[in-house]
Amino acid sequence: MDSVRLAINQSLFEEWGTDRRDGEPSEDWPYVLEHWGNAEGWDVYRFDDNGVDRYAGHAEGVGVISGAVAGMTLLDLCDEFRGGEWILDRQPVDLNDADADEDTSIPPYDERLAAVEELIRAAFGEDAEYWILRGYYLRETGHYLAIVQQTRAGGETTVVGTGIEPATADFRKASPERRLAIAVARHIMDGTG
Repeated sequence: MDSVRLAINQSLFEEWGTDRRDGEPSEDWPYVLEHWGNAEGWDVYRFDDNGVDRYAGHAEGVGVISGAVAGMTLLDLCDEFRGGEWILDRQPVDLNDADADEDTSIPPYDERLAAVEELIRAAFGEDAEYWILRGYYLRETGHYLAIVQQTRAGGETTVVGTGIEPATADFRKASPERRLAIAVARHIMDGTG
């Protein structure tokens, strides 16, 4: 019996249910899991979820994670995990976290927003029009990091941050958090940006 496949299916069953199909989770139900490989300590599987290509990963002592493949390769997923860990190690505070204003060690919202907007203007100019898809104050370093999209049609999505060169964020089908993590791994951790 493949205990990893069973653990993943049990977790997915508990999290998502089964669209009213009856059964008990097993190695191949509710999802047929195809081994994809290993990514940063995670044993990763791919599966089809009503026409959506998804992955689920299992790490002993951690549990199960899952998400849409979003056109990524296993190496892209490795970058996402590495970049995500880099961000977490710096104790990110979400730009829009209203509760953070109660902590005097964290700059207030207006100051956090102004710092991110200054990074955007430095990258794109004073007249830039953009959406901030996700922004962070990195408590460990006192720096800022954000993923922004220019508002013009087909506008690029770019990562900006304190002391880093702007970097393009790939994978439009992935969430801003995932795209930010990949850009961090490729352009900040590896020093290419």
